Amino acid sequence: MNDNNPYSTPKSDVTKEPESSHSGEDFELAGRGQRLAAAIIDGIISTLITIGVMMPFGMLEQLINGVEPGIPELLIVVVLSFSLFFVLNGYLLHINGQTIGKKLLSIRISNLEGHNPGAAKIIFARYLPIQVIAQIPFIGGLVGLVNVLMIFGSERRCLHDYIAGTIVVNAA
Repeated sequence: MNDNNPYSTPKSDVTKEPESSHSGEDFELAGRGQRLAAAIIDGIISTLITIGVMMPFGMLEQLINGVEPGIPELLIVVVLSFSLFFVLNGYLLHINGQTIGKKLLSIRISNLEGHNPGAAKIIFARYLPIQVIAQIPFIGGLVGLVNVLMIFGSERRCLHDYIAGTIVVNAA
């Protein structure tokens, strides 16, 4: 029978690994465990920064006493904490595409070609959209969950990686 029949059922080789948009390059994707550990380290740093920002406003004491801060106060804390986190990590992001956590775990943020995308792209395309969405009640939590669960895809990329066109690779 003719193999070029346009009406035949499609055939696929399902034994092959799916090809990613960055296959064949000379870099290796960071492991999921490495990324998790780096995120935990960065999360601890971010939490300490946020606590440090909340203290002068008396917000930490309010929270301990069960008093919810208002939206203006929360907005100030979010903006200041986000800014201080990137002041602390800005040099590493600019030079190597790394946060402190990524530096400690020897991984880095890269564009799809394996190069440093630069601090501005990392901050404004990779981190900021997810952080803004995270502030929206209910939707923020759902998007945050989807963001981290996407790491289990074949390309090991979270939602923030797809938004910014980045991957996380082992640092050379």
